[in-house]
Amino acid sequence: MADALYIRIKRRDQTFFIHVAKSTKIYSLKSEISQALSGSSSSSSSTAATAIPENMKLYKDTSGEDSSELPDVAAIGDHDNIKDDGILYLTLKNGSQWESIDIVEMTETEPAGDGITDGDGDGD
Repeated sequence: MADALYIRIKRRDQTFFIHVAKSTKIYSLKSEISQALSGSSSSSSSTAATAIPENMKLYKDTSGEDSSELPDVAAIGDHDNIKDDGILYLTLKNGSQWESIDIVEMTETEPAGDGITDGDGDGD
């Protein structure tokens, strides 16, 4: 696909990596996310139950403003600011309320070491 992109969809502590064409509609993208959430063993049953495309909003930035919401009928290519390796933000509807955009930032940790010992039992 010459017009293909990789995009990341972020929600809380989840990131979905999706390969799409510029002609892919936002609703189709939501359907893919819905399938991923429904089949995810880490998803709670309430998340899987609410993760239908109609209960999702995708945003092009973290402001959560209506102006940054991507309409279902639009294609990825309709938005010049969605680039290869770009990030979109997902919120779900909980009852009658929509989640706010809440992304958990990963912290960098020290490497645990290479696991190689010299065999003398003193740990170095």
